Amino acid sequence: MTMPTNKAIRTRSTRWLVLVILSSSWLACDVSDPTEVQKTIAAASDEFGRIDILVNNAGITKRIPTAEFGREDLRQIMEVNFGGAFYCCQAVAKIMMQQNQGDMINIGAFAGLVDAKSHFWSRDEI
Repeated sequence: MTMPTNKAIRTRSTRWLVLVILSSSWLACDVSDPTEVQKTIAAASDEFGRIDILVNNAGITKRIPTAEFGREDLRQIMEVNFGGAFYCCQAVAKIMMQQNQGDMINIGAFAGLVDAKSHFWSRDEI
């Protein structure tokens, strides 16, 4: 089974989605650690020969009142929610630029609308 071209993707998006599900994979890593992100992206590129798509969906929150939020809480949330997306995009961009092709999807959240302010602050810019 071969992946469709960009033109085929635009014209047959439903079929393409099924193909992606059948021929995709995922890797787990601590996205707040740029070194681990680089190693994971390199491993994916080595294993599959290329990287066609990146989906950034990592995010954390702490369900505590904003007034009780500590500096370490904020650092941890920003490193995962903002830094993680940045580190992954940065690592994958180098590969996609060499390929002259690739797509990145950065998923934010609306958790801040339901009293998870820390999550909202850190994901709002993504």
